[in-house]
Amino acid sequence: VAAIASILFILGLNLLGVFEIGASLTAVGQGVPKTGYSGSFFSGVLATVVATPCTAPFMGTAIGFALAQSPVVALLIFTFLGLGMATPYVLLCFFPQALRFVPKPGRWMIGLKAFFGFLLLACVIWLVWVLGLQKGVEAVVVLCIGLLFVSMGLWIWGYVQQGKKSPLLMT
Repeated sequence: VAAIASILFILGLNLLGVFEIGASLTAVGQGVPKTGYSGSFFSGVLATVVATPCTAPFMGTAIGFALAQSPVVALLIFTFLGLGMATPYVLLCFFPQALRFVPKPGRWMIGLKAFFGFLLLACVIWLVWVLGLQKGVEAVVVLCIGLLFVSMGLWIWGYVQQGKKSPLLMT
């Protein structure tokens, strides 16, 4: 429970813009073939890798659950995760006129990202409550102290990513 709460906390901070995961992945596809089966395969792989920062909060819980299940159930979960990621692409290939309903990128995406970040933090609060029921107040305090240090480290990392010196390291 504490590990899942920590992961969701980190992903929530990412969605709130404290630091960025995957910003360097956007240039990875420059050497990928553009046509044929290999081009289609590598385009799908690239789309999955680039989408990871957006989908990780939702898939993280499913993957965590899948890893605790039997191999058959885990394979079934991963199969449906793959189908879920591929379905929009397949539908848009068969119905290209539906592209007009796909929202255009814009500032609204920043607000939606923050909304999902706050949802993840709400999940963290619930998981901390569950941990308190399971292990008591001491476990909650230890987790909260750990999350405080994680948030401080990620905040400093966010400054470094932006090319700024950390305010804690300035002289």
